[in-house]
Amino acid sequence: MVETAIMRDILRALRNKSSLILVGDPAQLPSVGPGTVFADMLACGFPVFELTDNFRLMERSNALAENIQRIRVNDAELTYDESFHMISAKTAGEAESMMIELYVGLQLDGKSVQMLSPSGKTRRCSVNVLNTLVQGLVNPACSGTLEVPIGNQVYRVGDRIVQMQNNKYAMNGDVGTVVAIHSDGSLTMEINFDADGRTVEYKVEQIRRDHLLDHAYALTVHKAQGSEYDYVILPMVPEQMFMWYNNMIYTAASRAKKAVILVGQEWVLKRAIQRKMPVRNTELLKKVLMLSHQNVA
Repeated sequence: MVETAIMRDILRALRNKSSLILVGDPAQLPSVGPGTVFADMLACGFPVFELTDNFRLMERSNALAENIQRIRVNDAELTYDESFHMISAKTAGEAESMMIELYVGLQLDGKSVQMLSPSGKTRRCSVNVLNTLVQGLVNPACSGTLEVPIGNQVYRVGDRIVQMQNNKYAMNGDVGTVVAIHSDGSLTMEINFDADGRTVEYKVEQIRRDHLLDHAYALTVHKAQGSEYDYVILPMVPEQMFMWYNNMIYTAASRAKKAVILVGQEWVLKRAIQRKMPVRNTELLKKVLMLSHQNVA
């Protein structure tokens, strides 16, 4: 069983503590799937280094740096300045339009900017909707230019994309740009990834089969973990209230180096900051300890 193999690996690492040291911030998000693997591993007794400083903002004294620390401890008494700015929007539709306008404006100014959303598929302010609307503005269809339809999406040269699966070329969450589409022989897309400038060529049938790529003008907060941007734009709309938790807000806001722009209603933000993640059911720690007592290696 795969689960048993994982538990055996954890036990071996526990018996040789120098073989695995965990480094992380417990305030960030648990996995998308079931369980609390990282938290359970912390509880197993590995050597742990907890990250408590935000190194993107160590040298800054502004509302963004202060508010991130407050959000981390569920404190909703925030301050605002040009680094942590709230723009009021009465409806989700209005918030969506404002987010897109801000994103396009910052992009045109050459800024590193990213829209983040807790939702991939809700009707308003979701990643899917924001990506479709922004693509239509910044990279619309052009007569005579090759484009690739995959599912409900169309990919064009210049599109921002995100890798959705790990493989030998890139990691899940890596972001880049479509730099070429080739139709000689088999149809392929050439991707230039931001992190190290590497260029990868994928067959379109592989992208379609493995759901390998998605648009990345907007990303889910989960996908943005580990990344950083100068500017982050977030929707604060009642329609997504049930999706925002303290960990989610903390992770989203701490992706920014220069400024977070929140669009919507402040009460949504405050409620999310004070809303803790629900407790997840997990058996991993219990099973690891059980095997440990049985001296299984």
